[in-house]
Amino acid sequence: METLKSSAWMVDLVLAMIVAEALAVALYLWTRGRLRQGASLLATLASGFSLALALRLALADSSLAIMALCLLAGLLCHLGDLVLRLRR
Repeated sequence: METLKSSAWMVDLVLAMIVAEALAVALYLWTRGRLRQGASLLATLASGFSLALALRLALADSSLAIMALCLLAGLLCHLGDLVLRLRR
């Protein structure tokens, strides 16, 4: 279990990479005036971030309520992505 807890830095790295990717994608789309078209991708990234954050919180023995909120946020982002894709 200690090895698993010490690997929490890897989840932190994944979270940082997701944020960097979302910023890069948003900046790219914004400069081309196509931010609305990338909303589905940004919703997918937000969903992944929420799930990775829930994992990070679980590794840190955080409150179950906070982890549940992260999972709920992931679900809402995923549902938003589905709505955006089905509207096309």
